[in-house]
Amino acid sequence: MKKILAGMIFASLFSLLACTINEEEMQTATIDQTKKTFTSKPAAANEESGSFKYHLPEGYKVESAKNNNLIFKRDDEQFILFVNDKEKEDSTVFYDSLLEQYKDPIVKETFEDKDRFGYVLVDKLEEDEYEVSAGIGGVKMTTQTDGRNVADTAEQMMEIVSSVNY
Repeated sequence: MKKILAGMIFASLFSLLACTINEEEMQTATIDQTKKTFTSKPAAANEESGSFKYHLPEGYKVESAKNNNLIFKRDDEQFILFVNDKEKEDSTVFYDSLLEQYKDPIVKETFEDKDRFGYVLVDKLEEDEYEVSAGIGGVKMTTQTDGRNVADTAEQMMEIVSSVNY
């Protein structure tokens, strides 16, 4: 009986460890995936809100839209998209503002090309809960997610913000 119980405990612990990702791996994956999306051709817009158009990936639903702010829902996660059409694509206003908010982000990466300034920031809120922000110029998207979803979530957020056209 003790061997069966020990085996079950070992199997449970092994499956928990297999599903987790350490912070260093998460940081590397987040930067790599977000940079790749930033440097790729933006996805074609398939949605419109007020003065701008954007691409909304499958699985996302618009929950509310007010002025230049949209709230999306995917599964049980909520995303906020801010569009400041007064800022150019090379603006650092949102990025600078976020740096004042986040005391010690675990991911703080910027990307630049000819006329654009992009970034991804990840701030640890509590055990396995992170705030993720991705943006380009006057467009910023933010959400909260768990550690195993940070990199993929940041990549999808960069896909959305890079598609915004105003």
